[in-house]
Amino acid sequence: MNPPKRKARLLVVDDDPGLLRLLTIRLRAESYEVEAAENGVAALAALARVRPDLVITDLRMDQLDGIGLLKEIQNRAPGLRVIILTAHGT
Repeated sequence: MNPPKRKARLLVVDDDPGLLRLLTIRLRAESYEVEAAENGVAALAALARVRPDLVITDLRMDQLDGIGLLKEIQNRAPGLRVIILTAHGT
């Protein structure tokens, strides 16, 4: 008998509380373990604590935006995959 698979652990980052809650609820409904962070600075703190398999982050945030967060993640956790989302047209 095979041991049960570990759920993928996601770190979701968005400064819009409504969208952060929506993403968290939806991803948990799909059986992911989800840690939510309300900004890039909080995400870096969570990164050390949570050790996610994937980070999903907003592009535009105050203090530390999605690109800045991506650069920090590349330095701290090389190879960690990051998806950057935006609700703004480019």
